[in-house]
Amino acid sequence: MILIITPVYRSYHIVREMCEAIDKYTVNPFLHILVDDDSNCGEFPIKASKNRRILMMKKDYEGIIRKTGEGQAIQLAYDWANQPIFNGEINQLPYQYVFLIEADVIVKEGWDKKMIDLIPTLPTDWLTLDVQSTDFEEKLTYPTTNWGSKVGEEREDLEITHYPDFQCTLFNWKIFDAGINFASLVDPVDSFFGRAVNKIIDGKHYRTKLVSVYHYISQSIKYLETIKIENLIERVKDIDSYIFDDDLRIYHKYASVLPDGSTILDVGTGKGKSAITLALSNAKSTVITVDNGTRPIVDGWVNSSKDYVERLNRTIKNHGVNNYKFIYDDIFNILGGLPNIDLFHLDDEELETDILKAVLPLVKNDGILLVRNYLRFKEEVDRMCKNYEYLEYGGLIQVIRKNNTNIDNNN
Repeated sequence: MILIITPVYRSYHIVREMCEAIDKYTVNPFLHILVDDDSNCGEFPIKASKNRRILMMKKDYEGIIRKTGEGQAIQLAYDWANQPIFNGEINQLPYQYVFLIEADVIVKEGWDKKMIDLIPTLPTDWLTLDVQSTDFEEKLTYPTTNWGSKVGEEREDLEITHYPDFQCTLFNWKIFDAGINFASLVDPVDSFFGRAVNKIIDGKHYRTKLVSVYHYISQSIKYLETIKIENLIERVKDIDSYIFDDDLRIYHKYASVLPDGSTILDVGTGKGKSAITLALSNAKSTVITVDNGTRPIVDGWVNSSKDYVERLNRTIKNHGVNNYKFIYDDIFNILGGLPNIDLFHLDDEELETDILKAVLPLVKNDGILLVRNYLRFKEEVDRMCKNYEYLEYGGLIQVIRKNNTNIDNNN
């Protein structure tokens, strides 16, 4: 008998497909416990059954800033499954293995047997075992493609990771024997879990290359009203960039408070770190990110224009971003087709003055300017924005609010 735990937040349109795949492709007898993490999406799409239980967490209240409760959901499911009494009778189900399967993951045939059969081949210090996440074209996708979580390779078919993926994860029983409490972990739960376990138990987290599952990226996170800056920093730390954590804090602070349907213009996409952070900070906005690829090609990140477009789009999507539009072009060629802008982020080392002058008329009154590398062309910025409100300086970014009192300061 195996125990499968699934925290659910909002992914209602995928949950049924996820459960159907588990029912169809699981080899071992199982008990599957789903915990609805206060989704507030109406009637849960799956019914309880002999091998499936549905638990509801109702912990949100008016005025609270919505945060995920994944750790609490996991602990609730585990504790409930191990209660000695169920339905007035002694519960004697012997769980030999415990799995976590996310609500946006679709397992494949024989997934559980394949993972369990790998246990005798694993190093004795294994703590968790994850699988490869793919899209429906069988191409690797997030979190497998988050190279920042990867330590190295144990062998050709086995990767070592800093922490488990928490997509389709098999736990070593020594974790539960050690008394790890998932509910005490803050977000992001996967990385904090990895650190907590490593402090208590000497071992490693592994990811096999021999088993894979389908992953719908970020189907739950996109419903969150806000995402914590700590989560964002963790999410994009694998992208090698000159953008600092303090820059990321500025992106998050001003993008997260924009109203639904806002338009963010990001000029100077580079490797995508700014666009990804802005998009994840406000999933109900649209980020238009523009770059002609010169710097990434010169730096050797890619070999050609085609390579840049493909790799940049892949990088953004692999980090769970869908609310964006990447335009491979010179910003001056597309000005006529751009909408009015609520927030404008500028990061270009050569043409910043010209770009700011060209884009400024498109920024709405009371719109926000995030001018990176401000100190390099401070005099020109101050001249063009002389009547605007300077809000703060953080990282390498000067934050400016465009006031409607400024009528003709571009001349």
